[in-house]
Amino acid sequence: MSNYKIIPVKFKDKWLEAKVSEVDYEYLSQFKWWYNPHTDMVWRKRLAWEPKHYPASITMAANILNFPRSRRVVRVNDDRLDLRRENLRLLNGSEFSAWNHKRRVIKMHQAGSIIPHPMDIDPKL
Repeated sequence: MSNYKIIPVKFKDKWLEAKVSEVDYEYLSQFKWWYNPHTDMVWRKRLAWEPKHYPASITMAANILNFPRSRRVVRVNDDRLDLRRENLRLLNGSEFSAWNHKRRVIKMHQAGSIIPHPMDIDPKL
């Protein structure tokens, strides 16, 4: 198990806890973070001193990995509040679509709503 620290994340009137790697804690702890249930992501506002071409809201994963907007980040263990570096993986658009399809098929199968085709199940997920 890797070492991690906790960053408080505001959600409505309560506080959640996001796990981050120790190396990222000092930088991330200077910001106020919010959880958005519609996007299922942890966000912060762009600061006045940051360049105007930055988006108005920035995800915690983008701050950790500093990836271009053309890439998508996925959480290996599917926990949206586990933002340790070892749990984050960058994918391009087609890789993300394939990953998301397999993830949905597996979740629907686990819920008992469908029986997946054997080709749809990836043992690495």
